[in-house]
Amino acid sequence: IAGGVALLLTKDKRSDADSHITAAAALSAATPRIGDPDDLFTFVVPIQTDELTANRPKKETSTPTYSPSTNWPTYSPTAEPTTDHDVACAANIRVGTVPRAAPGESFAGESSTTNNWNHGSYGVTSRKNGSIKVYAPEGAKVGDTLFLFLSRSDGWLPLSLNSQWTRAAECFKSGNGQKTCFTDDTCAERDGAYCAEFYRWNSNGKKKIYGSGKDLSTVVFYHRITSINSGCWQFKLRGSKTTWAIVTAISKVNEANPIRAVTVQSRDYVRESKFPSVGGRKNDVLLLAMTFDDNAERSQFQPPQTTSLLGQISGGDAASFVFGRRLNRTGKTGELTTSGPGGNADKDIMISMVVNRG
Repeated sequence: IAGGVALLLTKDKRSDADSHITAAAALSAATPRIGDPDDLFTFVVPIQTDELTANRPKKETSTPTYSPSTNWPTYSPTAEPTTDHDVACAANIRVGTVPRAAPGESFAGESSTTNNWNHGSYGVTSRKNGSIKVYAPEGAKVGDTLFLFLSRSDGWLPLSLNSQWTRAAECFKSGNGQKTCFTDDTCAERDGAYCAEFYRWNSNGKKKIYGSGKDLSTVVFYHRITSINSGCWQFKLRGSKTTWAIVTAISKVNEANPIRAVTVQSRDYVRESKFPSVGGRKNDVLLLAMTFDDNAERSQFQPPQTTSLLGQISGGDAASFVFGRRLNRTGKTGELTTSGPGGNADKDIMISMVVNRG
């Protein structure tokens, strides 16, 4: 793909982890660094005429239906993906009781003397398997909101899970050099809970199919904990490609409008990961999610200035990171960039999301 400039897609939305690691080791690379970020207002000019070269994918089922919308609709899924909450998950996995050992990686929560905003994170990888079991973090409490960052490479990832989980953000890529994210709004054909094909407007003002978004994708969902029994969920996704996830628990989230704003980006032209600017208010929580289409060590992508590492997990030949911070003033966050050597500039997905705690 020829070089160009990234397009930032921004939306306000009003509705709508198998190895063990200690908490100390998980946080050794990132201690809380709360402070004021620089107010950067640099946005990148979109490219209008570039086209991706991706073959039209073979559909798995026929006649999917989809009505384009700009209102971030909640889509009602078919029989897949499915969730087996009662049978597949152990009965003693409960929120707010004694700590329990769950397969995966556990991360201690991030807090300060004035505000306990993160009650821990959990990460898991399901290798070459479409079935993935995720747990609430050990520190999660009833009333917290869980944010699930579900990722896949070379496989299908759904736009909806079930009635308990609501989609908050997404980014799909059909190739390394893709300059803008595919999202629900650019889905050309639905196939149950999945998008079979994505489109983009070409230089002639016409829709052109660019691919299935299966090269690399992340979809973010959220769920409010209302019972101590809400501790485990198993999702059965289409196909047998490796799936990985990070779940983090945020306290005091606005129940009616949990998502303040989201910005997504599929290419940043630097070896580090550069997260796009997003707007928020004082006391909101900024979550930065990055998925990288190669295996990556924690030292490669260290937290951007003023943020802390909330979770990191390997997806075999890929990896995901979630960073976060509590905002201490209202306004734009500015672009935030990881430190460390990074990796290939064409292989990451960045999602900047502000959680409403007002």
